[in-house]
This record gives sequence, structure tokens and C-alpha cells, in this order.
Amino acid sequence: MDQPILVERELVLGREALDALAQAGFAPDLVAWVLDDDADEWRLLVADRTVADSGPTASYKRAFAAIGETEVQLPLTQLWLVDPDDLGVAGLRRFMEATSEDAVRPGGGVAVAGRSVSEVFIYDLAFVEYERQVVAALQRVLGDAVMRRSTSVFDQPPAGVDFVLGFETGPSAFVCVHGGKRRLPTFALAPMLRYASAMPVLLVLRAGLTHEAEAMLRGARNLLVVRWSGPPDDEALAAAVEVLRHTTE
Repeated sequence: MDQPILVERELVLGREALDALAQAGFAPDLVAWVLDDDADEWRLLVADRTVADSGPTASYKRAFAAIGETEVQLPLTQLWLVDPDDLGVAGLRRFMEATSEDAVRPGGGVAVAGRSVSEVFIYDLAFVEYERQVVAALQRVLGDAVMRRSTSVFDQPPAGVDFVLGFETGPSAFVCVHGGKRRLPTFALAPMLRYASAMPVLLVLRAGLTHEAEAMLRGARNLLVVRWSGPPDDEALAAAVEVLRHTTE
């Protein structure tokens, strides 16, 4: 049997589920998509202290209620809550601490809560928190524009596109958020340049671009780059949204 493939839609759904859980007071110290060998499917692993403090039943009830109150289209059977003190979780945490971005751990020989896991995609929670802050900033400056998650617009969102902005004046624009601690390289910028040939793109970065990516960006049309580090940068974000608004007229 072919191994199930983790696709962009599931990566975005995982971040949406994290937003919903955060609103309900969950504060996981590790979140990952894991390929459960026994079930032969990808599941969203959330290691949260509530599992140890309140027990699995109460934790699942609270998590299901939090996700059920949103439009997050994550099948609840894919949610897997575990104790953060689980030895398998501790191993994944050590692996993540040795990297600086979202990471896939080549599989084999990993056991989490007594179940065999062969592949893992671990979220950088600092990256997720950065995206949450950027969303809040955009909501402060959007005016009458409407922002939607890419998963609510596309069955399979374009890689790297997190949100779609809609303006009363006409077509939409893509929003891509990159919260990595390293500057964005050319290979990550290239898809956004392709998208910008068809519609405007706003790229919001924590760390900026590499010199090579800056050179690639020169002369590009319909691709706006904003380096956002906090509320003092809201003005630059607002200016970019205004440019997008007039671009789509």
C-alpha cells in the first residue's frame, strides 16, 4: 500500500487547529503531524500539559469543543492529544531543538504513547505564534478588506499561501507569512514570484530576504515585501495593503 502523503492543506489545517486550541487555553510545547503506522494515516499530535493534569477524556472534550466552534475542517479523529512527558515526545522535542525551522524527521523506530510513528513534520511554534501576531496586525489595518484562510478558498492551497485578501474594488491578493529566523532564500521566493504574475502577493517576513533573493526581487511586479517585527511596523503593513487595494482596482 502506498504511504499517505502530507499535503499543504493539512499543514495549514494544523495551524488553524492550533489557533482554535490556543483560544481555548491550550499551550502545547510540541505539535506535529505524524504518520501513525497502525492507522496508516497522518494525525495531528498535540503534546499539552492538560492531558496530564485533567486526563485524556476531559482534554479531548475541551479540544473538540474548541475546534467545533470554528470553521476549521480538521477531522476530529486526526487529533491526537498526548502527555508532554511521553518519552517519544521528549525525543521529538530534542530533535526540534536541534533545528531552526519546521522539520521532517526521517522515520523508523519512533514510538509515541505506545504507537509506532514512521514520519514526522514538527511545527516551529515560534513560527506559528509569529503568524498569529501578523494576522492580528493585518486585522488592525485592513479596513473594509476581507481576509480568509487559503484552505477556505482552495481545496489544495498554493504552496506557501496562507491567506487571501478580498477587496471591494476587484480581484483578490495572496498573503504569504514567513516567520523563520533565517532570511528567505531564492528557492522559497520563486513560487511567490510565479503567483505574482497572475495576482498581487503580499509577503510578510520576520527576517527579511537573502542578498540573492533581494536581487531576484528587483523589477518584480505585484509582489510586495514587508518585514514585520511588531506593532511599530503596522504602518508599513497598512501602506502595503493600500498598494494592494489600488493594484486590484
